[in-house]
Amino acid sequence: MSRFLPNPEEQPLFGSAERRIDMSTTNQNRQRFIHPRVAILLSVALAILGLFVLRLWDLQIVHVTDFRAQADQNRFRLEAIDAPRGIIYDRNGQPLVRNAPSFEVQIIPAYLPDSQAAEMNVYRHLAKMLDMPVEVLPVMTSTIVPLGHGAVSVIDAMQFVYAQFKEKLDATPGVKDIVDEVRGIAPYSPVTIKSGVDRNVALQIAEESSGLPGVRVHVASVREYMSGTVTSDILGYMRRISPDDLAALPPDEYNANTDRIGAVGIEGEFEDVLRGAKGRRYVEEDVVGREIRVVGETDPAVPGENVYLTIDFGLQRMAQQALQDEIYYLSAYAGRTVTQRGAVVALNPKTGQVLARVSLPTSDPNVVSPPFLQIELGSSYSG
Repeated sequence: MSRFLPNPEEQPLFGSAERRIDMSTTNQNRQRFIHPRVAILLSVALAILGLFVLRLWDLQIVHVTDFRAQADQNRFRLEAIDAPRGIIYDRNGQPLVRNAPSFEVQIIPAYLPDSQAAEMNVYRHLAKMLDMPVEVLPVMTSTIVPLGHGAVSVIDAMQFVYAQFKEKLDATPGVKDIVDEVRGIAPYSPVTIKSGVDRNVALQIAEESSGLPGVRVHVASVREYMSGTVTSDILGYMRRISPDDLAALPPDEYNANTDRIGAVGIEGEFEDVLRGAKGRRYVEEDVVGREIRVVGETDPAVPGENVYLTIDFGLQRMAQQALQDEIYYLSAYAGRTVTQRGAVVALNPKTGQVLARVSLPTSDPNVVSPPFLQIELGSSYSG
């Protein structure tokens, strides 16, 4: 059995040989590892990794407060709260005008799609639902003027251009025209596309708002003149804000895109009293500008003050009917229309208060006042 045992003298020799082979392999690997090119690559990799770590530390620790504030600004929007306008009463406490809810379709230009094709799709879909044009093209890009020879042809051409230009001015502005007018001035402010929208149409647009970025339905307040034509020349009406108005109005209190001001009469004379003060609130919204929730109300809206007139509505109505009857009898007696104009003023002789003041012809402020019908006072007559 001894011949099968390993030679004790040869065993150390084999072990030392293996160790020599392992040591030589290790030396070769070590030489590769400390090769200059490998060292340079490792240094560059470590430097890049160090830069990433430093940048991550800068974002997550050093400037975390600033970036959180910027994120909140993108997610939260400071929105104005309209103040209820004051009510106008006669001397007996009967309301002559009140605030009624009205649906408005608005667009926030900054939230429209970035793609021009997608933006036009929003315009087309909205224009179809609101029965409005998408865009009213400039006259010079859509009109071919026929020119002949001689002065007569030139005059005819000028008249033709004027007629076409007037037609464009009289046309209802398109959805894109309204947005382009304010896009560069206040891109994050809502601009009213159409007011007085039918309730069913407004609800349909609200349901489809996820596919209409930047479009929203706003419930606004419009004036409802319950006295109609009886007190129209006394109360006045509401109209859009013009650039000339903005120069005279208090700064940061009116939005020319959505607000209306009193034009004439009591509405215009007591504008500062009736309008109240707007409030402010923070609204959380999604990426397409839809309101998610109200985060907080910083300043509540202050309603406008009510105004009581010395006018007696019953006497005012009787005076108007008497004046209309008198004008009718004069025309019937003469066999022709003698006049359609007349005026009546009733005063209290003891106090000098005006109890009734009628002027014919008159107009219906409910037709004049809505913002979607910009008609000058006196363009629609009754009586």
